[in-house]
Amino acid sequence: MQKKNNKSLILNEIKINLGFKTQKEFAAFLGVNEKTLSSWYSRDTIDYELVSTKCRNISAEFLLRGEGEVLRGAQPKQASGDVSAYLEIIKSQQETISELVSKVGGLTAGSVKKGSHAANTGRKAG
Repeated sequence: MQKKNNKSLILNEIKINLGFKTQKEFAAFLGVNEKTLSSWYSRDTIDYELVSTKCRNISAEFLLRGEGEVLRGAQPKQASGDVSAYLEIIKSQQETISELVSKVGGLTAGSVKKGSHAANTGRKAG
């Protein structure tokens, strides 16, 4: 049986509810080193002042006791709400992926041009 006030679980729920997938992303959002956040998890501790300042929409009851809804004013989750929330996350991630694919395509096209120029230069010199 898990304690309700397990700070590692509280941190993890906050991370998930804010949409972060990794501790690295969550640490960057909080403005702390990833090792600092990792030590919070391993030592079962929380910098309450920092987390409450950075995560203003987190319920104080949840932050302090691990009870109630994670987000302030949140309605209890229902199955259909969960699905639509996941669909929104997926849509956002698909948009991000499309943007990154475009950027990588631009970088790849630029490196191909540079590579072919270097190859042509090499042939002329040799």
